[in-house]
Amino acid sequence: MRILGKGALRGTIQLIKKLDVYELRVCREALCKPERTEGEIVGFDTGYTEVAALSNGAFVGQKFGEKLTRFSDYCKDKGQKRNKLWAKARELESSAKEKDRRKAQNIFKHNLGRKKHNAKYQRAQDSIKQEINKAINSIVQGKGDGLEGVKVKELVIEKLSAHMGKTRSKNWNRRLSSWARGYIRKCLEQKCKQFGIRLTQVNACHSSRVCPACFYPSKDNRVSTDRVKCRNCSYEGHADTCAAKEILRRRSGEIPLYAPPGKVFEMLMVQYKRGLEVPKAPPFSCKTQLNESEGEKKSLYSRDDQVFSTSQKRQTVACISQ
Repeated sequence: MRILGKGALRGTIQLIKKLDVYELRVCREALCKPERTEGEIVGFDTGYTEVAALSNGAFVGQKFGEKLTRFSDYCKDKGQKRNKLWAKARELESSAKEKDRRKAQNIFKHNLGRKKHNAKYQRAQDSIKQEINKAINSIVQGKGDGLEGVKVKELVIEKLSAHMGKTRSKNWNRRLSSWARGYIRKCLEQKCKQFGIRLTQVNACHSSRVCPACFYPSKDNRVSTDRVKCRNCSYEGHADTCAAKEILRRRSGEIPLYAPPGKVFEMLMVQYKRGLEVPKAPPFSCKTQLNESEGEKKSLYSRDDQVFSTSQKRQTVACISQ
């Protein structure tokens, strides 16, 4: 067998059979860059319609959801048709007529084969993995829409091994079951180690329900699948971007990584109430003291019957314009 590549092969060579395809895998050492000390710290929220939304407002892998949906719906339709053929073939196989038994054999041979089905399945899987690789490469290399010139030194991500739970319908449960969370996590770990980017995992419970402006947590903030509108301060934004900002904020480690959702919500409410107790700095005001003469100060604001001089009026207008 001829193997294309540069240099002699060393180490362990693995021959793996996946469906009807044989793969020859060769392990080699990869050079990793030193850890970056300059750059930005970016929050990374994994999505379904796109590979991820970042805290700086960028979206990567925007064809990801379209490919997942098409692949999942194809498997569903193909499986339903094959199940009907299986039932028909079994019924004909048990028939007493020779003609029906020959028809059942033809169905097993020509209509229930796995070769073409497995090939199309593998192509769909490769297309999904390609979209993930392109998205993560655009982040670590600083290329793509919204990432030009952005150098990432640390990537804050959600804990991707967490249990997803059930959603609204069977269709969404089926589509999310094909979501390549494991491959995304593996690709992130490999690319970040290769390019010297620090990878931090945080607890992402209720991250898309927290307002990034006032940090008010509520399930009513999520008005749709992709929009957030705060019930407290009326802030509006994209749900995935808000989740990425909240994931970045949890980098401090105040919320434990393995805390259950109920405990996380209680801690978020404590953080919100604590933020209300912090006194805010007063806004800039023109109620300052101006020196009209040496050792003498006079307020710009006084009673209604006070008469302002021409110089005082000019000082007031200048202060307001600033």
